[in-house]
Amino acid sequence: MTSFYSRTPQSELSLRGRTRRRFLVNSSRVILGAAGLAAGLGRVRVAGAASQVTIGVAETPCVAPAYVAVSQGFLRDEGINASIVDITTPGNLGLAIDAGNALASGHVDVAMNAVWAAVPPRTPSGLSLGDLHITAALQRGCMALVVPPDSTVHSVADLRNQTVAGAKFVFGAPMVEAGLDPDMDVAWVPAPSTANAVPTLQSGDVAAVQTIDAQGVLLERAGLARMIAFNDMPPQQSDVCCGSIMLASSIQHDPSRAMAITRALMRAAVWTEAHHAQAAQQMLDVLDTHQNEVSLADWQAAMGVLAFVPMAEAARPILVDQFDRYLKYGMPMEAPMDAATLVDRIYAPLTDEIAGTDGARSFVYAPATSV
Repeated sequence: MTSFYSRTPQSELSLRGRTRRRFLVNSSRVILGAAGLAAGLGRVRVAGAASQVTIGVAETPCVAPAYVAVSQGFLRDEGINASIVDITTPGNLGLAIDAGNALASGHVDVAMNAVWAAVPPRTPSGLSLGDLHITAALQRGCMALVVPPDSTVHSVADLRNQTVAGAKFVFGAPMVEAGLDPDMDVAWVPAPSTANAVPTLQSGDVAAVQTIDAQGVLLERAGLARMIAFNDMPPQQSDVCCGSIMLASSIQHDPSRAMAITRALMRAAVWTEAHHAQAAQQMLDVLDTHQNEVSLADWQAAMGVLAFVPMAEAARPILVDQFDRYLKYGMPMEAPMDAATLVDRIYAPLTDEIAGTDGARSFVYAPATSV
């Protein structure tokens, strides 16, 4: 089992007001063992003959429940001995999530990722629709449209006759709400990688750039960008961003194990929503991201735009409405399909709603563990 490592000492300086410098720079690909997290966070115990589970994580506040499921003991309480593996992609500032390939290769058992990542052609080669299952909805928010700080664009409505580097299927509906035709009034080019978001924005070739993983908040605090839209604005206010994703074959092989993992992540999501500040601190305490110029206040601000709202079957109508809009505004698909059919193929909730009993509430709202 991998030993716990030390994180680079964090600078006391916030990103605010610093317009040029190394930002979210290359991250290490690391493996964090459950014992290592226990050493850093003080609560997790390695269960003797527990089920072994590997969780894929990224260095982003969006997946905080995956860390919290270990640090607060939710997986341990399910009889699971968990390891956490960094599945971020080198060369992209450590923030591009390679969850699909990590799952397909058996490198991890479960990952938190965007719900549309379960839909081909975004799945790895060789996986078809239905080979990846979302077992619970966990998180809302994280994607933004940003403009240069001195841009004359102050709202989505100001993007008329402009070029946007982003996904029309994500921001098409808010543009309609703002009185724009996303097909006629806006020119679209592909969203840049995380590494290229700022250079693309500063190139002058586009008016706005799509960011992921709450990066828009960090860029705004750094004085490098200004957010004009977030994927929680009407009609997206209830949309699901990330969920618990597993291979369908893995679920079929051991459904009780998959259920336990899902339940732990859902409980962790509720705890995270109630303890943003503590979750942010716990993540920064175990991340070896070389993001040593990102302060705790910056990380907490990024978490502040996210909502951790775990849902089981209750998420189905939300996802159908969400994917109906995505399909309407051009989400790439390998074969034509209506939203309800699509959701039925990828969404397979395994548990009851997590906050349905007083016992569940008392469990998930347990006091934060000191770090």
